[in-house]
Amino acid sequence: MVSPGNFDTPGHPPRSAYRSLAETERRFRDGVQQQQAVPSMSDFDRVVHAVDDLGADPSGSQSAISAIESGVEDGTLIVLPKGATFLLDGKLSISGNNVGMVGEGIENAGGPPGDDGPRFVSAPDTQARVICSAEQGFYGYFLMDQSASRSGISMLAESDNGFCYVRDVRVIGAQDDTTATGQGNHESDNHPVCAPIAHGSNSAVRVQRMVMVGTGYPGDKNSGGVPGFWVGKETSGLVELVQCVANGGSDNGIYGSRTKGDLHVIDGSYINNTVSQIRFAGKGSWAKGCTLAVDKEQYTGPEPSKLFNEYATNGVKTEMPDFIHKQGGGSLENCELIARNVENMGSLIFVRGFSGALTVKNCRVVNGVDGMTSLIANAPGTGYGVKTKPPYAVSVSNSTFTGIRNSNPAVEIQGRPSSVIANTCFKMEGASESVIQGTVSTKNVTYGPNCKNTGTSGPVGSAASAAQGAYSAAAGFVQQQVQQFFNGAAAIATVPFVVLIIVGIIALVFSSSLIAALAFAGGAIKMFSKKR
Repeated sequence: MVSPGNFDTPGHPPRSAYRSLAETERRFRDGVQQQQAVPSMSDFDRVVHAVDDLGADPSGSQSAISAIESGVEDGTLIVLPKGATFLLDGKLSISGNNVGMVGEGIENAGGPPGDDGPRFVSAPDTQARVICSAEQGFYGYFLMDQSASRSGISMLAESDNGFCYVRDVRVIGAQDDTTATGQGNHESDNHPVCAPIAHGSNSAVRVQRMVMVGTGYPGDKNSGGVPGFWVGKETSGLVELVQCVANGGSDNGIYGSRTKGDLHVIDGSYINNTVSQIRFAGKGSWAKGCTLAVDKEQYTGPEPSKLFNEYATNGVKTEMPDFIHKQGGGSLENCELIARNVENMGSLIFVRGFSGALTVKNCRVVNGVDGMTSLIANAPGTGYGVKTKPPYAVSVSNSTFTGIRNSNPAVEIQGRPSSVIANTCFKMEGASESVIQGTVSTKNVTYGPNCKNTGTSGPVGSAASAAQGAYSAAAGFVQQQVQQFFNGAAAIATVPFVVLIIVGIIALVFSSSLIAALAFAGGAIKMFSKKR
């Protein structure tokens, strides 16, 4: 089971998120307490070495597909050696009833491998794919590299009626076959970076600590861009995305609003993705303990000539197309949503007319874009979709809306009776009751920069972006610590300048490096702002 960590520390979801993970594990272990909670190395009768036993080329000079696939049989785990490079010129399928493929050292891993980890490389002019299909599957601790010219690489993780578990995978490079790079391929030619599919209603697919940063070109959503994670209509069971990072993609970070099943997003970082950071909808789907942000100045990915041509129109978007027949619903809890340094954004939270109810609990919404409403809920039945099943109410509780003084209202809810905002603070200069518009009632709501006894009731946001720095280069780690300041933008805005100076001096005195100083200072500022 994923360690719950310290629930009193920012960057950890509520206990209910971890209870849901434990319930998934209980279902598939049938109460057998001596076994591991999730698929692991001990579940396999036979372990084979991809190079020594199967003869795969570790230099990346020749395709490794046929050699690795020769070792696939039920009860077998294929181990990829450290430092090996495996060339993929098509689809590599590791499929069966009880099969797996992992990098050497996965048993002690707490995140994706560094640059010396086993690596799958897509051949030039190729859309390579790693297929992880099993009733009891265990995969992970390797790199997926799409740095070659006009190439892409993706993963399909699926199960019909069992439990497929993927963890600790890092994606390198951007899909190089888009209009921005002069190639002009169609969107249908490419695969989502990761497509988890739980086919049967009792099946589950869990993807944990999969990291993708700068995997696409902003502006190319309609000319070859792909989502980071795609949870589509083939899923009828449960997909869990745990502690994942999808930053700087050319489509949605998570496109999960086309599924009949449930999507659980736990402790993830989704930043600067085109269109939306997360899309989901329907009863049984939720995001807890996540950071969702859009900030052009924080973008560090590839920059084609039409940078930000179509860029991150929403933070969260909820919707249900007409082929999805489950009840309306869905929730955000312990999340931080941020927007700044961009134009033409729709909203940080957008409930479309063909979406049902949404619950927002203990979230911080930071709006630094003038003319943008932070939360928009359209009337049911409006837009190009059909009216979904009830309920339709939007409920916001124990949350904080902050940011710049804005020419637009902070919240606008239309045609959704029983919507309510409670125990919430609108912490902006000049805020009043007029920042809330539409069919919504309020209870214990306060306004202005000094509102007290309302707002967030606990830590918000994700630790995943900070964890990413632990296995990045030093420069990358510094960037992640800067990101921590960015994630706490609303908090920092309330800290007096003299406090910042004192924190900085203490950080430099007690820290041995700039990196440690940044980390120390970031934690101190968060602690101070929480007390306020």
